[in-house]
Amino acid sequence: MRYDQFLVPALFFKAADGGYRPLGRNGVSRAAEDAFSALLAAEKQGLLQDGGIISHDGQQYFFLKNPYGTGGTDLPQVACWNVTELSQAEQEKELLEQAFENFCDGMCITDANGYTIYVNGAYESLTNSSRDKLLGKHIFDHISAGVMKIPIELAVLQTGEPSTVIQRMGGGKLTFVTCVPITSREGKVQAVVSSVRDVATLLEFYNQLKNDAQELDKEVDVDALVSRSPKMNQVVAIAEQMAKVDTTLLIQGDTGAGKDMIAHLVHNKGSRKGKPFIKVNCGAIPEPLFESELFGYEKGAFTGATSGKVGLLELANYGTIFLDEIGEMPLLMQVKLLTVIQDKQFYRVGGTKPIEVDIRIIVATNRNLEKMVSAGTFREDLYYRLNVVNIQVPPLRDRPEDIVPLLLFFLKQNNQKYGKKKFLLPETYDALRSYHWPGNVRELQNVVEQLVVLGSHDLIAYNDLPVKIRRGYSRPESQTELQQLENVQSLASAREDFEARLIRRFFQQYPSSYKLAQRLQISQSTASRLIRKYIGEHEEG
Repeated sequence: MRYDQFLVPALFFKAADGGYRPLGRNGVSRAAEDAFSALLAAEKQGLLQDGGIISHDGQQYFFLKNPYGTGGTDLPQVACWNVTELSQAEQEKELLEQAFENFCDGMCITDANGYTIYVNGAYESLTNSSRDKLLGKHIFDHISAGVMKIPIELAVLQTGEPSTVIQRMGGGKLTFVTCVPITSREGKVQAVVSSVRDVATLLEFYNQLKNDAQELDKEVDVDALVSRSPKMNQVVAIAEQMAKVDTTLLIQGDTGAGKDMIAHLVHNKGSRKGKPFIKVNCGAIPEPLFESELFGYEKGAFTGATSGKVGLLELANYGTIFLDEIGEMPLLMQVKLLTVIQDKQFYRVGGTKPIEVDIRIIVATNRNLEKMVSAGTFREDLYYRLNVVNIQVPPLRDRPEDIVPLLLFFLKQNNQKYGKKKFLLPETYDALRSYHWPGNVRELQNVVEQLVVLGSHDLIAYNDLPVKIRRGYSRPESQTELQQLENVQSLASAREDFEARLIRRFFQQYPSSYKLAQRLQISQSTASRLIRKYIGEHEEG
């Protein structure tokens, strides 16, 4: 009900019998009938008082005696207002004021004449002013006082169109101001609501979102699939081809070989990019909890299920679910997964209504599923449904061409992550390249991070490597003198070889041209030339 409707009172006259009758007794409105009923009840209970409020049939009524004076019998003796909605409106007004007060943005309301009728605390802070100096003042008063510079509210009052500007407020803060008109049913502007945001806060928020997005992209960025080897390039080519179709995909390979990165690549290159990518480690879920985790459960499905829970399959709807270590999935769950693949639907634990899902299923394992099928530990029918396309990710030992590119990638990544400027000496590269990497890419990544975090200086030398890597590496210096002599091609090459090993060895201890020149008693320019020749460009320590 509009205010102008319920602010019109119902009027009552004193009847000859001492009772009351409403004005226009024949054909009065329903509102007047309700008010008359409330009046009779109030009089009967002795509650009819001048200026009093009573409750009747869930409504609140305000009574006023002789509202137009006592000049004659033709004037109504009682006026009655239904103030129920007025009371509700007052509560709503208080609720809105509390909401505005808790806004992070500055809020200001200007009336149709250009006077400020409301500001919140954030607006006070942004303008470096106070309510008592702002309320009741005209826009031009604010400009004169230096609260603002652009009278955007007046422009909105004149045009009736929303407007946005960037302006510096009285507190010196650069702000983003948006003004929106509030109009009547007839289209007349009655007020302007202004939202004021600190540009510095917006930029900080934007940069944080940008950084977060970049961090998330790093986890799934295809650039992380660093590859030079023909074997891995072939795997990437197949993955990109499979991204164009929505078939089930089986990825096999050793632990840490990069199966999850291939799964991310397929997802991000396909039509489901931007949709959920849910990774499930089947080996990390206890068997009794497997069904409820994957399919979810309804309220009351088991003791302690006080509310329902959405399962991982449902969370992946319209996206991709990646079931890693699929060989660890219990046989009972294998049957249920087969049903999902075939019917694209499932039931929650304790549920009776099928839930349909549109998902792509990618699975991965480091186990031989064919042998598991023969042993009866993996269902044959599920194996064939999963093995539509099989991608074999080669271990790092079978693609040594990728070791150095991966080293450089992870070194750069960890330098950025920890704010370091570490780099590897040539002998360190040699030792890392010759290592067999049983833990594959994951082990290499962990080793590089360890070297960046624990190293006491920017040069990562051979002696900084883990013992397991140094133990399996035959250093060139360990050759016998006879072997060294037999390998000499000429005096010049022998001199150059000795010079190279000398510079590399001492540079580990004296990591700057100045310190190296002092140690070898040569000029700093000569030391710089030899460092560039045998080590490469570097930053002075």
